[in-house]
Amino acid sequence: MPSKRKEPAKFWFDEAEATRAVSIFRNHLHHVKGPLAGQPFEPDKWQEDQIFRPLVGWKRGSDNTRRYRRAYIEIPRKNGKSTLGAGLAIIGLTDKEQGCEVYSAAADRDQAAIIFDVARSMVEGDPELSSII
Repeated sequence: MPSKRKEPAKFWFDEAEATRAVSIFRNHLHHVKGPLAGQPFEPDKWQEDQIFRPLVGWKRGSDNTRRYRRAYIEIPRKNGKSTLGAGLAIIGLTDKEQGCEVYSAAADRDQAAIIFDVARSMVEGDPELSSII
């Protein structure tokens, strides 16, 4: 006779975590270069719906870790890729998951340093983030 025990869902959406990610962008991250330098990062609706919320909100039912372990995001030149990548790295570093690691791939060391430098400036510019990172 089959077991009547209900199996946990393979994947589920954590609305609170998804909202937290968007909140970090809106309330703690500021642009650090270009004409928007010093202004709060106000994500576009498509960035929220197609990048932040899915990457952070979807969880694995077995252990509640994030469903997506890697993301490939392709955006045309001069559309804030470094700022976006730095923000996602900060979200990863403030994650509740134990031992969370964040990596950013680039063609060379100088390119890799761009996202690190932007993220560092964002953290240094926010007292709350700088107290935890």
